[in-house]
Amino acid sequence: MTVKKCLLVALLAVTGIFATHSTLLFAQIQSGRIVGTVFDPNRAVVPNAKVTITDTATNQTQTLVTSASGDFVLTPVNPGTYRVQVGVTGFETAQINNVEVVVGQSARVDVELKIGDTATRIEVNATAQLLNTESGTLGQEVTNKQIVDLPLNGRSFYELARLTPGATLLPGTGNLLRIRANYESGTSISGVRGNQTSFYLDGVDTTDHHQGGTLIQTSIDALQEFQIQQSEYSAEFRNAGGVMNGTTKSGSNEFHGVLFEFMRNDKLDSRNFFALQRDVLKRNQFGGGIGGPLSIPKLYRGKDRTFFFVNYEAMRQRAGQVFNSLVPSPAQKAGDFSAAGLNIIYDPTNGTPFAGNRIPAARLSPQAQFFSKFLADPNSGNRAIFAPSQALDQDQFTIRVDQTLSSKHRAFVRYSFINYQENDPNAFPALGYASLTPAGTTSWVRCSAISPRP
Repeated sequence: MTVKKCLLVALLAVTGIFATHSTLLFAQIQSGRIVGTVFDPNRAVVPNAKVTITDTATNQTQTLVTSASGDFVLTPVNPGTYRVQVGVTGFETAQINNVEVVVGQSARVDVELKIGDTATRIEVNATAQLLNTESGTLGQEVTNKQIVDLPLNGRSFYELARLTPGATLLPGTGNLLRIRANYESGTSISGVRGNQTSFYLDGVDTTDHHQGGTLIQTSIDALQEFQIQQSEYSAEFRNAGGVMNGTTKSGSNEFHGVLFEFMRNDKLDSRNFFALQRDVLKRNQFGGGIGGPLSIPKLYRGKDRTFFFVNYEAMRQRAGQVFNSLVPSPAQKAGDFSAAGLNIIYDPTNGTPFAGNRIPAARLSPQAQFFSKFLADPNSGNRAIFAPSQALDQDQFTIRVDQTLSSKHRAFVRYSFINYQENDPNAFPALGYASLTPAGTTSWVRCSAISPRP
């Protein structure tokens, strides 16, 4: 999709202006599909049966007919819960509820019709598929319930990769700044190098291909679900190591929201063995999200047509960093090494010891005298022990708008923003703090128009 077309789709999605045509993007990697076959009581296929598929959250409906072989395919389909209704003259109408579509997978719904009046409707609930018969991909889906209910250290969704056999988290590499090591941990799948694991969000590759990991740690309250693919995935995915394929939440016909705050502090912590006193820890993660129909009073009614979802999450952390350094005493910085137990200091010009083991002030290097003032004086024996606070700040938000353009065309636009800053203390307080902003501000825009495959 070109930039102009992408911007056009974004404008349509945000303003609610409808269009009769849109760019078709098949094989949406962030979507799933619904497939099935319609049979009569004798297990003969039923062609030209009308199949109506409805998203129960948004009430968006798409209609298609079965082929000559009785098959139907609806793709792409956003992850969620659907209702499938099948009707044809001479048979009772069949309705299958609670059809679950997960990211990147197919949901099979085979329907057996009963002879009777079309006005008669038989409803059944779909059963969970124990085996995926539509794809040879080996992997595991992490559902929204798991994302929300399972404990997550730091609220990082990639921690849930551990639910998949053969997947393990990797520590940040040595040349990563500390804040990136915290928020950009790599994942190794089936023993392959972590930088060969691809991360996709709503079909966008968000992988850091240099260090590994992902550049956008989407809030778990903005994540609908994600899938970990280990092998035999389709050619849409580039890396050979594995795929973490996620999708963000979208709004529905009902308003839903969440507010949260998670706090840690040092009140019950013990003192670090190498510190003189208990180091500081104040960590707060807070934010919220809301989604629903996008409407403008007296101007536009978005129910069944336009939906929004907005999420914001922030983190503020102040954590003590223990420094335990061997330093010279004030007398030693002035050239006096006469204290007991110190080695003899020799004059480098003639090889004889300095009188009294003291270096004359005139022989001290001006550079050494200048830089010595930045060395802290010892506060515990011959060591300088400090626990200054490191500051980590992160802000991120996600905005998504979904729009029905016509009976067969839909579009969405998502904007993700993340900004983080780090202030690192020094082992010697006189040197101050180092203020770092790794990679600056990162933002991603994703827009897409989709249509069911004919």
